[in-house]
Amino acid sequence: MKKSALCILLLSLCLLTSCKESEPRKAVAQSSDSPALSSIERNKEQNKAEELLLKEYMSQDSLKHYISSNQGFWYIYEHQNVRDSIRPKKGDLVEYSYEVADLAGNVLYSKADIGVKSYLVDQEDLLIGLRQGLKLMKKKEEITFVFPSHLAYGYSGDQDKIGINQPLVYRVQLIDIQNEK
Repeated sequence: MKKSALCILLLSLCLLTSCKESEPRKAVAQSSDSPALSSIERNKEQNKAEELLLKEYMSQDSLKHYISSNQGFWYIYEHQNVRDSIRPKKGDLVEYSYEVADLAGNVLYSKADIGVKSYLVDQEDLLIGLRQGLKLMKKKEEITFVFPSHLAYGYSGDQDKIGINQPLVYRVQLIDIQNEK
């Protein structure tokens, strides 16, 4: 009888404690300045400062007229192919060479360092700026692109010669376009 009385007592105790209403959690005070908002503001300020630097860079050579792209970078033709109208499209294989310089004109990576590259248009990973720039080019053209950092290596740099948030100048030559077959 003692065992059954003990069991009933334990069962009653369990029932009483399980019927207790749950209390709502109290709200944690949050500041109105969320990390996302401060990050957005920081990015806006960074972009404005970079744009001023890029415009200053482009204005230093009054003989060249830089074209503003819809993708957020600028470019000039060093050698333009006026005979051909074919530009790379998705799935085409392009061969190209390029060099990378900073805004002071220091070559960070030369064409000899990099060599000739190939790229399947819009099907392989490539820097955003270079990916968009190659699609503007025709075979045998040379173009100098001026990329803000967010279209190049952005916040991370390349962990070697390219710094964090560094705008870059790419001198690109499109060697060949092989159509997708």
